[in-house]
Amino acid sequence: TRLVWSMDWDTTLKQFMDEQQALQAFYGYLSKTSPNEALQLEMCMNAKQLEAMPEEQAAAAAIQMCANYLGIQAASGEAALGSLNTQVEQSMTALALEALPK
Repeated sequence: TRLVWSMDWDTTLKQFMDEQQALQAFYGYLSKTSPNEALQLEMCMNAKQLEAMPEEQAAAAAIQMCANYLGIQAASGEAALGSLNTQVEQSMTALALEALPK
């Protein structure tokens, strides 16, 4: 319910990340109202998918994601994952505070 959502925005967003229907609705809302925040959410969604990939595949995907979303060329898969994780944490906090409808 809205009351529960308003008590803890970070937890709400993390729950959205596990609920595909809610996540797609939120992404659609952001695409219309705030394209920059939609791009941040897209990065977070794609980064979450890395968790299910084999390590080598995740490292290669992370390097590509760093180039696409962060505009950086990571020296290694490990560096890319670190940079991506840092940015995802910052984006999730910002999205929870600023983008969730209140």
